[in-house]
Amino acid sequence: MKQLLTSIVAALAVTTSAQAADWSGAYVGAGLSLNNGTAYDSSYGNGPVDTDGAEALLFTGYNWQFNRLIYSGEFWLGLGGPSGDDGDFLRPVTQESSYGVKARLGYDMDRFMPFVSLGYAYLSYSADHDGGGSNIANDSFGATTLGVGADYALSRNTILRIEAEHLNIEGTAFDFGGGDLHGAEFSRNRLNLSVAWKF
Repeated sequence: MKQLLTSIVAALAVTTSAQAADWSGAYVGAGLSLNNGTAYDSSYGNGPVDTDGAEALLFTGYNWQFNRLIYSGEFWLGLGGPSGDDGDFLRPVTQESSYGVKARLGYDMDRFMPFVSLGYAYLSYSADHDGGGSNIANDSFGATTLGVGADYALSRNTILRIEAEHLNIEGTAFDFGGGDLHGAEFSRNRLNLSVAWKF
């Protein structure tokens, strides 16, 4: 009986080991971020305006794997982004670029790795005061990012990713010159679809 139990435990250990994927190592990736949110001129505007749009994503990171837990550090860069026109003093307001860092905690389920993420980002915006292109303000906004998603290993080195993120953007002000400050408030969610290559 003891020998039988020992054999079963050994077989389970071999099976578990065979099922575990190797997520460790460096990776680079690219993708598309679909954004949905609002922008609000809190000083003089007539209410929030929708800011929707897509941005290109580039990212690089490293996975550390301990048994089935995966810890990741990542840097990302966004080009382009959402835009909206409030018909008042943000005509339009547009995200020009963004970048940030994030930490991820994932769980190895063979080819599938669900994860949560926490990070910090800087978002660069421009705002056209009157739509004429002659009075434009630029500013950067900080944001805490919270995400949940999953990686799927198509092969040993090719990974697909989907991630939903909420950006908690810190309000600040656009300076249109001559002391004309317009407070700005934003809300933002995005869906990231990307592919990565591990090496």
